[in-house]
Amino acid sequence: MTANSMACLFSSRADCCSEHYEWNYADCMGTSPSSSNLYYPYWDDNENVCKNDNNAPLFMIQNPIWLHSDLESCCESCSS
Repeated sequence: MTANSMACLFSSRADCCSEHYEWNYADCMGTSPSSSNLYYPYWDDNENVCKNDNNAPLFMIQNPIWLHSDLESCCESCSS
């Protein structure tokens, strides 16, 4: 435990969930995960692309770091 009790306090639920539960953000926020209209990286043997077909894997939906509002930012995140 930290000596600074203020280190665990956040001004919003979203800030707390982003800091400590990014792997399960939707559950932390009490929302249903969705990838609607968001781009996500897609890799398989023949493709290395970003898609927005509402079929993102659950682990990506639960961790919004994988989801992007536009194609360019998705591609940039995958190439870095």
